[in-house]
Amino acid sequence: MDSICSAVGYAELKRRTGMRDVVAARAGNTNERIDYVLRRFGVEAPVLMTDLSPRVADVMEAAVSIAADASVYEAIQLIERRQMRGVPVVDGRLRCVGLFSAFEALNYLVPLRASPGEMARTLARRVKQRLGAVLAERDFVRFAPDTLLAEAREETALVSQVAFPVMEAEGRLAGVLSTGDFLKAIPRQLILVDHNELSQAAPGAGEVPIVEILDHHRMGGFSSDAPMLVWNNPVGSTSTIVAMCYEQQGVAVPEAVAGLLMAGVIADTLHLTSPTATPDDRRMLEWLAPIAGVESARLAEEIFSVGSPLRTLTAREAITADCKEYREAGVRFSVAQIEELSFAPFDARQEELQAALEAYCRENSYLFSALLVTDVNRQTSLLLLCGSEAFARRVDFPRRGPHLWVLDGVVSRKKQVLPYLLDRLHEMERK
Repeated sequence: MDSICSAVGYAELKRRTGMRDVVAARAGNTNERIDYVLRRFGVEAPVLMTDLSPRVADVMEAAVSIAADASVYEAIQLIERRQMRGVPVVDGRLRCVGLFSAFEALNYLVPLRASPGEMARTLARRVKQRLGAVLAERDFVRFAPDTLLAEAREETALVSQVAFPVMEAEGRLAGVLSTGDFLKAIPRQLILVDHNELSQAAPGAGEVPIVEILDHHRMGGFSSDAPMLVWNNPVGSTSTIVAMCYEQQGVAVPEAVAGLLMAGVIADTLHLTSPTATPDDRRMLEWLAPIAGVESARLAEEIFSVGSPLRTLTAREAITADCKEYREAGVRFSVAQIEELSFAPFDARQEELQAALEAYCRENSYLFSALLVTDVNRQTSLLLLCGSEAFARRVDFPRRGPHLWVLDGVVSRKKQVLPYLLDRLHEMERK
């Protein structure tokens, strides 16, 4: 909730302060609670981007082509005029049917072992011929716009072809790629919101220039090649930070954005009852309420009464819906969290949740995977942990089962559970 709401709110602030081409994005699925909040305030979900890796479409040139019924002479003129090494040949429906290059033109136009007179006559005849009949190379390397740039770079290094048509699925020409295009800067920048560790970002995030970070979690060893704006504030919610950005820049918060930011604060601080909640969270929540036209207590009741994750999601979806990966002491592990109004849904599905968590842990080669199930009414949690038995033996909360512990008074993954798990991890490392 906080990630979605803060991303939408910050993207809107950027647009209102002059950055036009900003898009709020999400790396995973929404859930019923998030969908409810988005519908309530009339806002569409951020666009889904599951992979940020640079693509051919990011660097290709606009589609320059020549018709198959054009002459060889016209093709040579186009190549000279546009300073191209090769040009795609298209049919009447703009489908790429071949490739014409200056190198091929030279071989075709200048016959070997010919007298000057024969060469002149051959040249005069051949420049008038139609491309479709003579020179369009049909066996050529081509790419789709969404081909990974790294894959295209590897493939182009193995061939002597000088230009590479970029084609849509139906064969229509979308652009042209040349080896020089691989040196271009990626025309896309990234702002990380509500996270700063690349292991928690969408794949490919490390290949795109990151220009800002807004977060309230621990800094996960992040480094960059250039300076950037980083606001890492130990408040209870990134939505609080976004609200403070509006306040500091003197920008009026739109009504719908105010409602979303309230939802982000409420969800991440359990309506200010979490130990992560700060006076700034309370102040921003009070500031936003009259703008959104809703009392925070009423909105909190709506949010937590909608869409029990354990009643509406599959076991796999439940353990990955709000899951973060961490790297520490040379190992990787994950911690997911679910908020419920009681433990009843968990009790009914414990076995399948445990099986799903074990499978997820194995698939990702984690030391362990943990699921924190929080009862927002009783302000307590259950910890389900699968993976390393050596690590599990170091968890000293009261046991409720072989893989299950009761964490009375614990509701925060960030401020309570993660520091505890890291401490146990370093303790195991020392021994």
